[in-house]
Amino acid sequence: MLEVNPYRELVEALELGPNREALQERYGLALDYAREAVQGRVYENEAVRLVHGPRGLFYELKAVPEVSYARFGVTAGEFVDAREVQGFVWYALTLAEAGEAEVLVIYGPNYLEDDEDLFMAYTLDGERYYRGEPRQAEPLFVRLEARTGAEVLVRAAEGYLRFTLDRGVPVLGGVHE
Repeated sequence: MLEVNPYRELVEALELGPNREALQERYGLALDYAREAVQGRVYENEAVRLVHGPRGLFYELKAVPEVSYARFGVTAGEFVDAREVQGFVWYALTLAEAGEAEVLVIYGPNYLEDDEDLFMAYTLDGERYYRGEPRQAEPLFVRLEARTGAEVLVRAAEGYLRFTLDRGVPVLGGVHE
């Protein structure tokens, strides 16, 4: 399995605004490949577009597509009900509050400009940061990265789709000349 996971750039884009030219230069080739390679069913909402198929998983945040995520290889997703969504979100927030996980929750499409549309808890260079506030609202997207692995939850027309991704896969930090 191979993973393209520009985590630091995601945080920087959400905190400081995206530097699209630099991001495209660093990750463009890998993400273009991922967009083509991961063929499958498309699930999307106002904030996120996710593709899942036999070759893997790919998602992009619509406001910052240059820091998309891709995982090549077999990935299994499952539809979950509202009760499971609520439980998962509270679990993610509990881990975030304890400093045991990196969490991104997107509540609305204006997450780049409006802190009410997102909650983030993350660690960069040994410092813990928070942005936005957790809310009772149903999320459009949740990304949880803990020691045991990562989980992704996306709201689509068909309902909520949740992926559990094991840790330990090689990480590709961008393509350089």
